[in-house]
Amino acid sequence: MSIKLKQGRCEAEGCLYEGPLIARKCKTHYWKHRAEVNKKKPENKHKTNERAKRKAELDKWFEKQIKKIPEYCEECGTNLGGWRLVMPRAIIAHILPKRTGPGGFPSVATHPENRMYYCPDCHNGYDNKGWSHVEKMKSFKKVKRRLQKFSGDLSEEEFNRIPEIFKL
Repeated sequence: MSIKLKQGRCEAEGCLYEGPLIARKCKTHYWKHRAEVNKKKPENKHKTNERAKRKAELDKWFEKQIKKIPEYCEECGTNLGGWRLVMPRAIIAHILPKRTGPGGFPSVATHPENRMYYCPDCHNGYDNKGWSHVEKMKSFKKVKRRLQKFSGDLSEEEFNRIPEIFKL
């Protein structure tokens, strides 16, 4: 199953864009809309500052990774050209999850090697089908080699939680 972007004209007033849409909007208007929605959410000031700093670090990391996107998915070989233009972040998968909550590895969230370039279908499989699925992927050896490059930067607690499939 592959993800199909809806094609059409952006519903934002005065926008003349026609092409792939996200929630009936062009990429620019979609993210402006999301920013407005997020502004309305009440948040703790301390958490807001931490989140803003983390978001800025991740934004910078994603921008660097976007410049390195290869032509093809590192798992299935699908051409990434269209995705690179429409939703480039969707093709950058973290080897170890970046989340700060349970099961996350925030100390290496922005490490330059903590990434794989997958089409959205392979990215979804990597993130959601479990480590037993990851172990069967064609790119698993490459994932392990990249992980070895940054495993020394994990905190001790994080290092002890690395999934068994990555241990030698």
